[in-house]
Amino acid sequence: MTSFRFNFNISSEDQQEVEKSDRDNEPSPGQHCKEAIEIVCDRIPDIDKQQVESIVLGNDDQQMQYINAKYVEKFLTDNKECATSGLITAIENNSDLVPSVYEGGLKVWECSFDLVEYFQEQSIQFRGKNVIELGCGAGLPGIYALNKAAKRVDFQDYNEEVIRYVTVPNVFLNCSSKSPKQQIKKKCHFYAGDWSNMGNVLQDGGNNRYDFVLTSETIYSEESQDKLYKLIKGLLKENGVAYIAAKTIYFGVGGGTRAFEALVSNDNYFQCEVCKRITLGVNREILRLHRSP
Repeated sequence: MTSFRFNFNISSEDQQEVEKSDRDNEPSPGQHCKEAIEIVCDRIPDIDKQQVESIVLGNDDQQMQYINAKYVEKFLTDNKECATSGLITAIENNSDLVPSVYEGGLKVWECSFDLVEYFQEQSIQFRGKNVIELGCGAGLPGIYALNKAAKRVDFQDYNEEVIRYVTVPNVFLNCSSKSPKQQIKKKCHFYAGDWSNMGNVLQDGGNNRYDFVLTSETIYSEESQDKLYKLIKGLLKENGVAYIAAKTIYFGVGGGTRAFEALVSNDNYFQCEVCKRITLGVNREILRLHRSP
């Protein structure tokens, strides 16, 4: 598979593999749902540490690291064979979202930080649990669960390039093991594609149900909410919990926590509660979903 090198030193063999993968996954006319695939990550990324940022969590000086989004964007635009033409166009146009082409995963969104901080504040226990982060992007909530001794953590994003050049490097950056490659190969799986196609791929991987489903900044539109909600229903264990971090309202696109609450309430399958409100800056919330008694 592709080498995750950020020093622009890509072998010709790896270039051919990426080019074939990208041609296979390039949206065709009339295609609206990107194929769901599992991505095998069997090489340690060569990361330029000067392009790494960090955040400090809470009051205990615990840090999380993540690769600079602008650096990844520059890498992809300088090495166009590593990404689909649609994603390159989105980057060049400074677009955070292009439906069915790019879903914003290169950027680290503030609700990801909100979710990680909430887990730390509440001492949420991930030890021995199966976890998946949907629409993961940088993957910080999933990485937090991994470092809290989760049994397995799966990461999913719409774009394969996001998984390869953002999520995977961030997982390696924050891995506490002395043998990160072995730990990540054993405990992590990576997926890309549209949510409407993701259920069968995840079940084929032998991990049918999760104790925790995590997601942030993913309910920005009615279409995305419906797909996400159906996938959560299919993935969550009977006694599992889903955490959704998002803005209260996404102006102009119809999404937000109120709209998602209404969707959940109308279905009457889960109970939905607001477990944290953030009023600094844009109003944001963290929702908790669990099965109705």
